[in-house]
Amino acid sequence: MTAPVPLVLELNAATKRFRPDVPAALDGLSLQLYQGEILSCLGPSGCGKTTLLRMIAGFERLDAGSIAIAGRRVSGQGYWQPPEQRNVGMVFQDYALFPHLSVAKNVGFGLASLPKGSETPAQRIAWVLELVGLGGVGDRYPHQLSGGQQQRVALARALAPRPSLILLDEPLSNLDVQVRLHLRQELRTILKAANTAAILVTHDQEEALSIADRVAVLRQGHLEQCATPEAIYLEPATRFVAEFVAQANFLPARRREEGWETALGRFCLPGAESATTAELMVRPEDLLLHPEADGPARVINRQFLGREHRYQVQLTTGLTLVVRAPLSKAIAVGDRVRLTAIATNLRLFPR
Repeated sequence: MTAPVPLVLELNAATKRFRPDVPAALDGLSLQLYQGEILSCLGPSGCGKTTLLRMIAGFERLDAGSIAIAGRRVSGQGYWQPPEQRNVGMVFQDYALFPHLSVAKNVGFGLASLPKGSETPAQRIAWVLELVGLGGVGDRYPHQLSGGQQQRVALARALAPRPSLILLDEPLSNLDVQVRLHLRQELRTILKAANTAAILVTHDQEEALSIADRVAVLRQGHLEQCATPEAIYLEPATRFVAEFVAQANFLPARRREEGWETALGRFCLPGAESATTAELMVRPEDLLLHPEADGPARVINRQFLGREHRYQVQLTTGLTLVVRAPLSKAIAVGDRVRLTAIATNLRLFPR
């Protein structure tokens, strides 16, 4: 029988309010995270992502609810454990490396005395540098490294003490696009190799979906949905998740006997059974453009994105839709088109 995966983090109705006259930064948020699992926290600025990390790390105190790490309550019910006692590693956006210390000394700076009979600090530093792909650079200094290498040093330093949990606050946002694309997959590989639970805060939807095992979408301190990346993208629980993650289009829909009537035609779809009006979610990649001289829509903008074109198409109703289409079907700005949607990928949200 397979042993159960240990529960590393449990938030129970965690609430934090900085001022009584403004909405709570975190409002009754509950989450669980298991060993070796990577969770991405995604949401717009001000939604509570960084506050969540600070509450878990111990930099802020809860107003209500509780937080437990590795089975031990660290915050809530009148108790608060200081950050240095929580066995939590932190990776910051700006790396926070000591410029006067070598890579090896940076990594070993927060390395507490290791258990008797285990590896020495030097062995631990060497192992974790190999893990992040920096073996042999322990004698260098931060200014001798690229941005991507500096971020790996910051990650190695967080992993060195064998924390129960790693918190990463926008760790890739200061890097060039190509470095980010390369490093985000390496980041997942490194965390999986260390078998460490991790929470990654990011504004980047693609980054969140590609790195995480589960994605938590936050909005104004509330948890909108927490699910696998596939479920978040394909089965959004709310209109906000569909708009923020999938950047979907929304069309007014009215119930008729033959189905839901929209500007793109009628569709027989489940959901919103008790509603007479709803909004139809259509992802940009699920819209198809058909050039027609007297088509009911007009292309008003086209952007070249390398692998595809991104169109803005205006309907006769004035509604503008975003369409992503292959390069082979280039359509000029100003051309008339007819739009169709892939019916199997549509979702309804009641108004």
